[in-house]
Amino acid sequence: MNKETLSEQLKLIQEKKQKAVTAQSYELASSLRDKEIELLNQLEVLQKEIGE
Repeated sequence: MNKETLSEQLKLIQEKKQKAVTAQSYELASSLRDKEIELLNQLEVLQKEIGE
């Protein structure tokens, strides 16, 4: 995946997570948080690989 794709996915996950919290759907929010962390880690690795 490229940086732009990861960033877009991260933004969508963060928006979904916020909606889940607002709806008090905490299990969904927790799952989305885990996915958010995974995407952040992937983005960090990618940035290191391309030297940013």
